[in-house]
Amino acid sequence: MDKKRLPACPGTLGDHGRKFWRTICSGYSLQPEELMILETVAMNLDEYHACRETLSREGYIMASPRGNKYRPEVQAGKEAFRSFLMGCKFLKIDHEETEKKPVGHPVENRWTVQRERRL
Repeated sequence: MDKKRLPACPGTLGDHGRKFWRTICSGYSLQPEELMILETVAMNLDEYHACRETLSREGYIMASPRGNKYRPEVQAGKEAFRSFLMGCKFLKIDHEETEKKPVGHPVENRWTVQRERRL
């Protein structure tokens, strides 16, 4: 079997984003416009992990002149992860599909797959 050539990983991605990029690109056939969306999704994953690292190091609560409050990374992490999940949903990426369809889903079959899922 011939190995397919994966699209180059963007330099804007961190460790988690690069790993996600490689995993998705090796399991799915994506069009150029979908690769731009995938880059944004992977960047959101990196941002989420950066927030998690800060929170594990600094804690969730910080002191302020008006009393204790949640660190801004709490909300930023939630938003980054929500955006990550929405991007995955938009690209129709989930763990079950990756296991069932290792080559990806061709563009011409997307409408058929969506209609079959509804039935």
